[in-house]
Amino acid sequence: MSLNLQEINKLQGELNVLIGRDTINDPDKDKWFFDYAVALHDEATELFNCCNWKWWSTEGRQDQYQKIIDLPNAKIEAVDCLHFLISLIQIYDKDYLNERDNYYEATWNDCEEFSKDQQNLLSNYSIELIIDSTKLMDLKKNLPENNVESIITKLMITLISVFTILGFEKEDLLRIYKMKHEKNVLRQKNGYSVINKTEADNDEIKKNI
Repeated sequence: MSLNLQEINKLQGELNVLIGRDTINDPDKDKWFFDYAVALHDEATELFNCCNWKWWSTEGRQDQYQKIIDLPNAKIEAVDCLHFLISLIQIYDKDYLNERDNYYEATWNDCEEFSKDQQNLLSNYSIELIIDSTKLMDLKKNLPENNVESIITKLMITLISVFTILGFEKEDLLRIYKMKHEKNVLRQKNGYSVINKTEADNDEIKKNI
């Protein structure tokens, strides 16, 4: 079964246009690269916070970094990471995902065998997402073009590993992505505001994960 990355790519492009940023066709889209790297970094940090890393907490006093303390939320945060990583990829190369669907499907199969039921790996991989997204924040100034692609590819592989750790099946990726996509579209149509934002729509998704 396919990961449906081409369909996800299309939906993300449509959402970005609704937001006011055509990450596929705008000739000046490079100016947004930093913003999406920052957003990815933020979501990766929220993903990391789903682990029991806080040693001063009840959850972290034993087996620190080894457990996921909020699995449904971790799944949503991972999908949020995908939203911003795909947007960033679209800015870098609009054809990137369409040309690599089979490659990432094979990567998923490899990761599924390696990372299944290994929750302790989530903290490691979420830290990798944080580190690599940090590199992307400044890469347009300091890194050669081939390094851009290598970091993006590593991010995608790392995020696929995260999905398999969280127990996603291939069909889950598109299903949960679509649920969050629909909420994001509604947020935009209703005038998304950071101040007025609530987690009610995410809570509704959690019930269906």
